[in-house]
Amino acid sequence: MLREAFDPDRHIPADSLQRWVVTLTVTGRALDLRTDDTLDAFGLDDQISTSRDPRVWQAAHSLADLHWNRHSVRDRMPGIVYRSRTTPQHNTNLAWFAETPVTVTSAVRLTDRLDLLEAAITSDGFTVEL
Repeated sequence: MLREAFDPDRHIPADSLQRWVVTLTVTGRALDLRTDDTLDAFGLDDQISTSRDPRVWQAAHSLADLHWNRHSVRDRMPGIVYRSRTTPQHNTNLAWFAETPVTVTSAVRLTDRLDLLEAAITSDGFTVEL
């Protein structure tokens, strides 16, 4: 999560410590873009998960729009699961639709998540401005 927000600099400025870290629960199946079968079915490759190229991002947005607009509310998946571009071997990302029902499990300021900040500094090479 921190890499997505603060990459490539890996520097967390003091004012960013007031950002919220929110844990959500989303129910239902998601469109999983981590498998070769799914990527092949859409004529995609792993760039859909890992690229920062605006054309690839536009393709991802188009795919999400196509899914959302083509299915009835009952048949819509709540989101899209994709590989993390920074730590694909350890993490999975989920993009959900604004209309997806979610439950907030917890919400705390980043400054109160010392465990995350410590891991960011000691394991991921972040600097944190206090």
